[in-house]
Order: sequence, then C-alpha cells, then structure tokens
Amino acid sequence: NGKKVTPAALPALIATFNGGFRLEHFKGGYITEGVVVRRLAKDQATIAIDSKGVMSVGVWGRDMTDESAYTSIRQDLPPVVMDGKDSIALFPYTYWGDDFHQVTFTYRSALCSLAGGRLMYVTVGNVDIHLLAATLVDMGCRTAVELDINGNWPQFDTYQGFGTSKRTPIGLDKRMSNLARYLRSSDKDFLALFDPATLPDGVVR
Repeated sequence: NGKKVTPAALPALIATFNGGFRLEHFKGGYITEGVVVRRLAKDQATIAIDSKGVMSVGVWGRDMTDESAYTSIRQDLPPVVMDGKDSIALFPYTYWGDDFHQVTFTYRSALCSLAGGRLMYVTVGNVDIHLLAATLVDMGCRTAVELDINGNWPQFDTYQGFGTSKRTPIGLDKRMSNLARYLRSSDKDFLALFDPATLPDGVVR
C-alpha cells in the first residue's frame, strides 16, 4: 500500500510495526493484494491477513495452506517457536541474522501467537536467536516469527490524536528512533493496525 500510512487512513490508525528481512535475506515468500512478489515456501513462519483485516501467525503448510483465504501473506524465516517450544534446532541451516559487524547478539523483534488467538509483538536485546526463542517461550508464545533486527529497525509505535489527521507517534522502547517513519516514508515494509469502525471503505485494501 505504499511507503507510509495514507492521509485518509490516519484518523483510524492505532499502531504500526516493522516487517521482516529484505527478500535477499530469507527463502520465504510474499503475496499482497493479489500480487505475488515471491512464491510462498513450506515450513516458513507466516503472517497472514484475511479479507476482514484479521491477522494471524502460523507455519505455512501446517497451520495455513490456502492462499485464497488471505489478502496479504508475509513470510520471514522458519518459526523461532512452534507449539510453545524453541524450534530453532529443526532448521539448522537458517541464517537468523546478525548485526552490522557480524555479531549475533543484537536487538531483535518478533511477532507471535498466544493461547486464544491473540498476537504479541516483542523486542528484546541484545540477544542471539536462542535467547530470543527462550524469551518468547517464557512469554507464552505458541508460534513465533522473527521480524527485522539491528539498530532501530525494530519499531512499534502507537499514536496520540485518534480520530484526527494529526497523529503523534509514541515508541514502545527508548531504542526506537525516527518515530514518524511510517507517517513520512519507510524504505522497508511495515504493518499498520486500524480501527475498523472508523476506517473509510477502500482506504486500505
């Protein structure tokens, strides 16, 4: 839908958060609004949004199988957690990412499903992939996908001024800077959450 939240959607905006790695850094796929950016891959952790705007997290080929059931599908690496357990050992040749100096202990983000279908966004650092998984398990995650990592790429913002076009971002963590990036321009993909009762028809596909 573009590099920023569109002006018409601003009054209904609730929160925004970062997507995953760039396409060259993972083997999974990406489908959005009927456009296949890259084919989906089996056994990859998957964020899927259906036609009603409901988001879910699962493993493609196990929890999710029907592309037509969703409007947008974003994959990013195999699951860090599956069935409430660390699943890293099941995917031994996965590049889980490191920081700009090839140090694996860095600031990491993830999205996971909880019991009852709720979702949780998590940032933790500086950690390697094993410590991220341990944190997610301790927090009750059932299935988890690692999102972007390093520096200020992990970004979760809520916004003051609901119902108006003047929105003031509030970062989840002090390490998150450039808080207005999703209102101005972002050179990486992101996800935005809206209030369906006040979002105009057709503004977000």
